[in-house]
Formats: sequence, C-alpha cells, structure tokens
Amino acid sequence: MKKPGYKDNDNLMNVSNPRNVRYFNPEIMGSLKPQNKLEEEMRSWEEELILNLNSMSKEGKDDRRTSYVKYKLFKRDIYGLALVDTGNLVKGTLVSKEFWDMIGGKMLEKSNARVGTAEKGGKGLRVIGKGEKIKFYLDGLDRIFEVEPIVIEGLNHAVNFGMEFLLQQEVSISCSEQEAKLVTGSGRQERLSRLCSVTGSPFPFMNKGKRLD
Repeated sequence: MKKPGYKDNDNLMNVSNPRNVRYFNPEIMGSLKPQNKLEEEMRSWEEELILNLNSMSKEGKDDRRTSYVKYKLFKRDIYGLALVDTGNLVKGTLVSKEFWDMIGGKMLEKSNARVGTAEKGGKGLRVIGKGEKIKFYLDGLDRIFEVEPIVIEGLNHAVNFGMEFLLQQEVSISCSEQEAKLVTGSGRQERLSRLCSVTGSPFPFMNKGKRLD
C-alpha cells in the first residue's frame, strides 16, 4: 500500500482555524506546518478589539449597571467622568474621538476597522487607531495612571475603563448596598474612589490629600 505523501494531504486530518491551517501525517517528519499568513491579515489588537466590541454591542443599554469614576489629566486642568465597564473585555482603554480631539492627542497606529452596533440602521463604530500614552489621576487613589488608549469614533463615553485596565493597574471593585468604589493597596496604604452615576460631577476631586472644587 502506498504511503501518503505531501501531495495526499487532502486525505489527511485537517485541523484548521480561520488564521492557520495545519496538515498532519504521522508517517512524515515535519508534516505539521502552518500556512503562511495572509498579506492583509489584521493586527492582532484590531482583531481582538473587533471581537469584543461586537460582543459588547449586542448587549442592551441596561444590561450592565453603569458606574463612573472621576478623572483628571496629568498636569492639565481637564476633568471628567470615565465609565467603569466590567463588560468590556477589550485589551485596552477606550476613548472617544471627540475626547481625543479635544485634548489634542496624537496617534501611534492608525486603523480603518469598523464595528457594528445594536442600533438599527447604525453605521457602527469606526476604530481610529491606537493613541499615544496619556497620564491621569483617579479621584482619591493618589497615583498616576498611564495608558495607550484605543480611539473610537462614535463611542458613547469619553473614556471607558474595562477589565483589562483594572487587572493591569491592580485596581479592584468593592460593592455594598450603599455604594460601589475602586480600591488600591491594603491596610494603611489602601486608597478608594467612590463611583458615581452618569449625572454626577467630576468635583469635588481628591488628589494626594487635597480637595479640588
């Protein structure tokens, strides 16, 4: 009986995924080889972003309780409320194009990707790209945070902090019947930031023991 060779791969087990196809023949050394990637394959951060944003857009507006944290840009008198979105699994902090233009942010990587939304007839969200690093404070947490945001045109909120931000920055969420808050550190080093609703105000803002009104 003739042993199968590379030309007989169609008859072998084909283990595949959308980005990589491998052919396996146990009788041929080195037959487990990945195909070359397509020239127009999107960057991994774009693929991951689109996958997670599509998942988020399928949820209703009231599916998640919305809570906001007060922020202040580093060395700038720009204050606001950022959404703390535990349903956002994107590996990056999201900011709206309107916010990015307002602070004069610059782009590191550009994108032409577009993500669908739940609204009928909506044009979807356009991914502008990855922005340069920005630094900011969060109310009451007494430290500087730094992120390379992903800029989205059509995003409902100026700034959106997802689970990736909380994990990377070692910030936890503490909830009780009375309030929800972000917490860093422990014991004497513990710092907290009380979350507010969308109708809240960025003030008063606490930073390093000082209150800004």
